Amino acid sequence: MEHRWSRRNPVCLDAIVFHHLSGLIPTKILDINLEGAYIAVEHPVLPTQAMVELSFALEIAGKQTIQQMQAFVIHRHRNGYGLMFKDFRRGAFQALAGSLYAA
Repeated sequence: MEHRWSRRNPVCLDAIVFHHLSGLIPTKILDINLEGAYIAVEHPVLPTQAMVELSFALEIAGKQTIQQMQAFVIHRHRNGYGLMFKDFRRGAFQALAGSLYAA
């Protein structure tokens, strides 16, 4: 079950999802917050409750940094998925928080 503690922020970020059975899947992150994201996938193939790794780039202080986060597939809707982040490195959390809540 999905639990949101904060509002999702609309974005349009290129990303890659890795699932051990489906391989690498190109995607776009359409909204994101510190708890999860909604991703668009052209050909949905992921089962609900699957564990995936989401990789994307954030610009921090003028430099692109690659972020990798493990997430559960919580729901499928049309051509996309709601993901809930499992856990991630402190640096990824700080980078995401800085990017989302920058003044």
